[in-house]
Amino acid sequence: MNLKKTAAALLAAVMAVSFTACASKNVSWIATNNGEQVPAGIYLDYMVNAYYEAASKTEKQGKDVLKEQIDGVSGSAWIQNKTDEDFKKYIAVANKAAEEGMAFTDEEIAQIDAQVYYQWQMMGGLFEQNGVSYESFLAVSHNDYLLNKAFENEYGTNGKNPVSDADLLKAFQENYFRVRTITMSLNNTDGTAKDEAAQQKVMDKANEILGKVNSDGSNYLDVILEYEKEQAASRGEDASTVHEHTETSHVSYMQKGNINYTQEMMDAIEAMGNNEVKVLTSNSMVYVLQKLDISSTTAEDMSPYRTGVLQMLKGDEFDATIQSWADATTVDYNVEAKNFYKPEKLKLTVKRSSSES
Repeated sequence: MNLKKTAAALLAAVMAVSFTACASKNVSWIATNNGEQVPAGIYLDYMVNAYYEAASKTEKQGKDVLKEQIDGVSGSAWIQNKTDEDFKKYIAVANKAAEEGMAFTDEEIAQIDAQVYYQWQMMGGLFEQNGVSYESFLAVSHNDYLLNKAFENEYGTNGKNPVSDADLLKAFQENYFRVRTITMSLNNTDGTAKDEAAQQKVMDKANEILGKVNSDGSNYLDVILEYEKEQAASRGEDASTVHEHTETSHVSYMQKGNINYTQEMMDAIEAMGNNEVKVLTSNSMVYVLQKLDISSTTAEDMSPYRTGVLQMLKGDEFDATIQSWADATTVDYNVEAKNFYKPEKLKLTVKRSSSES
């Protein structure tokens, strides 16, 4: 639901898009809604994000994205269509929130605005050079959070159609792994790959740790503690300060199919027995991983993952609901502004201030 994630992910590869100054004072607003003018910056926010989403689909950069075919149309047409779709949803969500009296508390607004301001500090230049003011950026972000609130109002504990804790826990146990790991990297601290000899040293260490584990995995916590004390000593720290472990120490949960891990690793964990320990690799990481019995987890264990599980169960259904709101919405566009703001006007440079040159 938060489109800015796409732009953030690609910002390192392609720095930004920028609109030239408006040709007419009539393009400062993009549409009217309930008699009020909607700033063009809100529409442009969605266009910037649509561009980056298109770039991620084509794996191209710059103007090349506009020429690529995406879902049977040019990249330019896809970006325009995506912008129109998302802006229509923005209007639909805003109207639905007003209709149902859905609003944020002062505390929620303070929390949201703080998060959005942090995002603006990182990405503001990208959006600002495209005619997106902080106020428009904030308005789009508030709309995203309204979606989250609407989702919780529908399916949350006190929602209209709540999902029971029992159903959530069942889905959690069926779709997550419960694991305990020691993690090592095959990369240097600067993100570059270690040389072959250094990588082999990491693998040798992982297998050395595995060799200390009992066949039933019962002593893995002790092995982890020994490794942590060894690491502390190598950093010149007092190994005695490393805390003792309990049964919940180093326990984490991994969603099946998580794209941050290779499918090969997911399949390997799926095939492991409870308490079994293996050395697994995924991308540039090495894991000495123990698979734990997830059937013993409780609703309290699941609590940090509750929103994700709820999204997994009801996300598609809610997306269809949002689409139905949009389908019932007519956008009253400012035709001059609509014709002016086109993907072809996106410029792939970031203006640097004189202090940065």
